[in-house]
Amino acid sequence: ARRRTVRRLIIVASIVALLAATAAVLHTANTIQNDRMIANARQQGMDAYQRGDFAEALVHLSLYNARQPGDPDVTFALADATSSLPDPSRDDTLAAASFALTAASLTPNSIEPVLIEIRMRQRLGQHTELLSAADRALTIDDRSTEAAAARVQALAALGRRAQALDSAGPAAVRARAYPWLVNDLALAEAGASTGRPMAWLSGLVTRLLV
Repeated sequence: ARRRTVRRLIIVASIVALLAATAAVLHTANTIQNDRMIANARQQGMDAYQRGDFAEALVHLSLYNARQPGDPDVTFALADATSSLPDPSRDDTLAAASFALTAASLTPNSIEPVLIEIRMRQRLGQHTELLSAADRALTIDDRSTEAAAARVQALAALGRRAQALDSAGPAAVRARAYPWLVNDLALAEAGASTGRPMAWLSGLVTRLLV
């Protein structure tokens, strides 16, 4: 009876060991399959992005980014693709700004993701965030005309008109780059006194975006 019990225990132990080994093999196989799926998603997404198929790129790259966040190239591609969608919704624009902000943190010496964020903040009318992005872009490249114009726009929209004028550069420079700015700022007080400050601001932003 004792031998029979020992034999049964050995059989049970063998079955348990076999099941454990099978589970380990299946887990490894699933891991390999998932890794391949994620790698394929990245490749397909980047291929679609490179050929300008942004909708398809977002499908694959979003899947990859959910599993493997922090890839600089993928994060930038997500920002650029989302910002390039036709007829983007406000949610699309917010997502593009968020991806751009993350991409900028992953590649702190690259101005491109910051410029995408600038464009998205302009679309959203988020002037405080626009000023922050413009300042960061100018820290990377102080010759960026797009960032400089965005800074002037943000300061003017926030009512910081004197700073906007200073930010436009020396008189000779701003006369060439922002010929409308001096007149608009000079007329700001008149616009405010006649109850039309928003009309002035609307005209200012329109000129900056042209």
